[in-house]
Parts: sequence; structure tokens; C-alpha cells
Amino acid sequence: MPKNIFLIIILFLPFSLLSRTIEYFELEFNSSFGEIFADRSLNKFDLKDSTGEVKDYGKLIELKNSEANVYYNTGCLKLKRKNYYGAIADFTKAIELNPSFVTAYHNRGIAKTEINDNIGAIKDYNIALELDPNYVEVYLNNSKAKINIKDFVSAILDCNKAIELNPKLEVAYLNRSIAKGNLKDYTGAIIDCNLAIELNPSYAKAYLNRGIVRLKLIDTLEALEDFNKAIELNPNLADAYMNRSFTKIKIKDYVGAINDCNKVLELKPNLAFAYSNRGYAKLNIKDFKGVINDCKKAIELNPNLAEAYINRSLARINLKIDFIEAINDCNKAIELNPNLADAYLNRGMAKINLKDYAGAIKDCNKAIELNPCDVKIYLSSSNVKFNIHDFKGAIDDCNKAIEINPNYADIYLNRGITKLILKDYIGAIIDCNKTIDINPYFSNAYIIRGLSHIDLKNKKEACEDFKKALELGSINAQEYINKHCK
Repeated sequence: MPKNIFLIIILFLPFSLLSRTIEYFELEFNSSFGEIFADRSLNKFDLKDSTGEVKDYGKLIELKNSEANVYYNTGCLKLKRKNYYGAIADFTKAIELNPSFVTAYHNRGIAKTEINDNIGAIKDYNIALELDPNYVEVYLNNSKAKINIKDFVSAILDCNKAIELNPKLEVAYLNRSIAKGNLKDYTGAIIDCNLAIELNPSYAKAYLNRGIVRLKLIDTLEALEDFNKAIELNPNLADAYMNRSFTKIKIKDYVGAINDCNKVLELKPNLAFAYSNRGYAKLNIKDFKGVINDCKKAIELNPNLAEAYINRSLARINLKIDFIEAINDCNKAIELNPNLADAYLNRGMAKINLKDYAGAIKDCNKAIELNPCDVKIYLSSSNVKFNIHDFKGAIDDCNKAIEINPNYADIYLNRGITKLILKDYIGAIIDCNKTIDINPYFSNAYIIRGLSHIDLKNKKEACEDFKKALELGSINAQEYINKHCK
């Protein structure tokens, strides 16, 4: 009988990206503009003549450099133009001239949020609220900054205050739902999204965030409906396509997931996550070269994206062309995140192929320590133990995996192969029967069951199994038919 080896099942769970869509209100413009230059500058603003508008305001500063409103308005214009540092400088000057200029603190806070100075933004928002405790927009923007620094409880308090001041403010419910979702109050998060949608049935981002929460709750089809609705309302909402791609991966619509990632990259060509997740989808349709190309691009855009290294390592293992580079990818992922169980699992699989069984067992043990409920790890561990002829250990790993997931066909097959080697032919047949019950298209299960029947002298049953395996596309079935069924 030919040597039987385990099938190394290579899987990786999709990286989950939670799109935290947060809105804040439009910038406020102070009404006290200088009469001559201000009017001309506003016309240039409408015509997108940002150079002319700032020069005109420059003349105003020369004429009335003690007027805080002038600096405030130039700051607003720069903020509109996304010149955040320039806006901060102008708002700061306005505040120096008028320390009670509440909207200057507010808009400086917005500019600081845009450059990720969330702590500085919160300080500005707090001063604005000291000056005007009923300034509803400040509570909303403060909640955004606090969500950015993961202070979700305080963010909820800010949203509560905004809702108290204006109960029909859908953005406040949305931001509160995001904070609640991050605190795993999924029921509360969905209720807030529902309230936002009741207030504004065309609010695409509310559908998007409700879909994200439903995805966390494994309400996959309802999540898909929400993402579809968000895209219907806003066909340029990249986060909706991104999250819909995750949903399609969960329902094994890998081509659909790739198409959604393609759309994300049309809208956001430099989004590393989109390349990484498209690579994961390609893994599942065995486009391994495509995986490597996508992960390479993701790493170029974000060298600290551990998932991209993991996905690339899987592609390299599947292509069987460069196990050393696969190990290097896993090493990098572990360097970025030492608690990433999949990195140890994949490195262990690469080491199996290099016959470094001691290293593979060490990696599998570490992966089990980090994620003791992942059946893939036990499958890989059983492969290692099989190859070093620790058949009892291999069966123990399979038993543990079956305890975790009794419907995982590959585990029964691997246990059946081990029992065949141990000459427990009846046990091998029982495990193959279970494999076929779960997945009737698993050709290798028919091969192993057929070999067990051969050893039990059940030629008729064996030949039926080999012929079925041939129908299913087994590349070895004809060899067994020629040998045993003539």
C-alpha cells in the first residue's frame, strides 16, 4: 500500500476591519467679515481661487491685525482647503486676540482632529463647552475625538448631551452607536442605528454601521442587506464595499468579495487593507500568485500590516516554492503582533514542509496556547505528529479538534488515515463515513475508505470507492483501480 500522508489544510480567517464612520458638523463662519476684502475673498472662495482669497485676507490682517475675526475667517478657509496646520495657526491667533472666541476653539479642535491630535482637540472642545455649555456641535465632535482615543464611555456621555439638546440629531445616535459597538453593547448600538435611520431613512452611514454590528453578531444576511442599502444610498461609500467584502467572504462568495475590494480600490487606491483582504479572497479561489501581488502592494502601503504577511505566507506555502520566505513572512507578522496565533500556525505548516518537525510542534503548541479553540491548529499539529510517527498524539489532536467542531470533515479524514496506518480498518472506515456525510465530494475520503476495504478483503466495496473518487477528480484513483479492480 502506498505511503499515506496527511492533507495539510491551509486556512486563514479573514482579517476583520471595523469601519468606524463618524460624522461631524460643517465648519461655522463668523459673520463679522471686513467689508471690502472679505466680500471679494468670499467670491474667490466660491471660484476656488484659494491663493487670491488668502492674499486678500492677508491685506485685511495688515489693515486690522487686531481683529480676531479676520484670523478666524482665514482659518475657516484654510480648514476648508484641508490646510490644517495653517488653520490651527490662524485660529490660535484669533484666540490670542479674543480668548473667549468659542467657535475658534471649536474649529481649532476640528483641525487638530484631522491631524490626529485628538488630545489637543479634546482640550479645545472642553474650553468651548466651558464658554458655551449648550454648543451641540462641540459635543458631537468631542465624541469623535474620544472614539479615536478609545474613550468610549466619555464619547457616549457627549452624545447623550447632544441628544438632550437636540433629540432629532441623527449624527449623535450614529456616533453613540459606534461607541456602544466598541464596548460590545451590540443591542444598544443597533437601537441607536435604528433611531438614526428613523430620523433619516436615507442615512447611508447608519445602515453601514448597523451592518457592522450585525456582522459582529453573525447576523450575516442582515448585515449584507444593510451594506447593500448603504451602497444604494451612497455608491461612493468605500467602507460599505469593504465591509460587504468581509460579509461575502463569510458566505464564501469570494468572487463577489474580490469585486467589492476592486471598488474600494477605485475609491481609495492606497488603502492597504483592501489589497490584503482581496488577497485573502484570492486564497480561497487558489489564485496564489494574485495573493502574493496583492499582499506585496499592501505591505508597500503599510509595512506594519501583519495580516498581509500572513496571507502571503499562505500563498507561498500553497505554491510550494519558497517555504523559507513563508517563514520570514510569519516571523515579520509575529514581530508586529506576538499574539497572532495564525502566524505561528502558518510558520508551523512551512516547517512541516521543510521537515523541521521539532520547530513545527513548537509553533503549533504556541498557536494552541494563544487560541485553544482553533481546529486548524490541531489539524496542523496532528500532521506533524503523524510525520514523526507519533500516531497516538496525532489521534489525540484529532479528537480534541472534533470536540471543538464535530462537523469538520478534514479532521475525521486525518484521523481515518492514522487509523489506517495503525491497521484499525474498521475505525478508518467509520471516520471516512463521517467525512463523506459532512462532505460527499471529498474524493480522498473514498480513497482512504477503499484502501481500508482492501485490507479487509472487501474488494467490491473498495472498487466502488475508487471509482467514486475517480468521478470526483482524484488523481490517484485510476492507479488503485488498475491495481485492485482488474
